[in-house]
Order: sequence, then C-alpha cells, then structure tokens
Amino acid sequence: YCEARIFDFYHDVMPDQAALEAYLGATQSAIVQLAAMILDKDAARQASDAAGHAGVATGLVKMLRQLPLIRRRGQGFVPQSILSAAGLSQGEFLSGGDSKSGKRLCGALAALAHSHLATFQALEPGLPMPVRAAFLPAASIARRLKALEKQQDPLSRSSDPSPLAVTWDVFWAAL
Repeated sequence: YCEARIFDFYHDVMPDQAALEAYLGATQSAIVQLAAMILDKDAARQASDAAGHAGVATGLVKMLRQLPLIRRRGQGFVPQSILSAAGLSQGEFLSGGDSKSGKRLCGALAALAHSHLATFQALEPGLPMPVRAAFLPAASIARRLKALEKQQDPLSRSSDPSPLAVTWDVFWAAL
C-alpha cells in the first residue's frame, strides 16, 4: 500500500490503463481486502477477487470526484490512452480543456468503473457472510457514478449525490 502511494508524491504520468488499475488495486482494493481480513481471515481469501474489482471501481469514482483537484495539482493520474480517447492531451487536461472533452473523459473513466462494478456485482452474491461488511462502501458506487456522469464540466467542479442517498444505499446493502 505505502509503496504504491509513492506515485502520489510525483507528477509522473500514469503509463497506461493497466498501470492505473494496478495502482488502484494496490491502494483502494488493498484496503477492502484488509478490512475483510480483519473480519474473517479465512473467508477473506475467498473474497479477494471481489475486493479487487470493488476497490478499482471505488478508486475510479474517487478519481472522477477529484478530477478538478488532480488537474490543479498537475498530477498525471489519468493515462494518456484515456485522455486521447477523450480528445485531450496531458497539457490540455492540466489547463482545463473544454467541457465537451471533460465530459468525454468522465464518460471513459465512468465506463471503466462500470465494468469493474459489474464484475464486483456478479461476484457479490458469492461473498462469505462474515466479510460482507467490508464491501459496504461499494454500495454507493452506482449512485455516485450516475451523479458524476450528469456533470456539465467535470474538469472544473465535482458533484456528488446527497449524503442521505449515499447512507440509504449503504443501509440497504447492510440488510
């Protein structure tokens, strides 16, 4: 976890989508896996694949929510391949680009998050009962993605669903 976070200190560009997913796996997914291990060490082994996908989806949502901050800090978290697909260069992304390119970028990152979320949701019914609580933060991913995809200018400001709605998602997932 700590070794993967070294990337946070520098302004290097994320090499590609696989590197982004590996980074999110080593940071976000590791936290989910650790929480599962705290709840039940043996059952956590069966949940590692689900933890990987839930963590990457959660990390992508966090990244989307923080795009304006990432851009202002000059950090290269968004791989050039994804920027190019949205019609942006690294320089245009850091300078703010236009709202249409920002929406395309948000759409590309959201599509990747939806892919990991769908895989997690397919694995979720098979999760051992003792570790399910470790996955409760993933309950709000779909709602957060929906709110982020509605944004007009995701490179300048971020939106989020109401805290009550997020709490409601987690509450229902806990039942």
